[in-house]
Amino acid sequence: MKEMNPLPKKPSEPSSYQSAFKYSGLGAQLLVFILIGFWGGRKIDNWASFSIPYFTILLGITGVFGGLWVLLRGLFRKP
Repeated sequence: MKEMNPLPKKPSEPSSYQSAFKYSGLGAQLLVFILIGFWGGRKIDNWASFSIPYFTILLGITGVFGGLWVLLRGLFRKP
């Protein structure tokens, strides 16, 4: 006969490698959002021939906030 274990198993702790990969992935996503925002803004400004880089600033700031939103959402998500 098999013995029954009355206590439920504890959820395993994530290893240090899993944590490192999670945080480096979140950082890479933040960087990609920012770079795409600035790159797209420069393309639009060059196409429209603006003397002041309106879209570079606007899309760059949008990329920063979008990246931070994804970063914070990933940090507070439960595994």
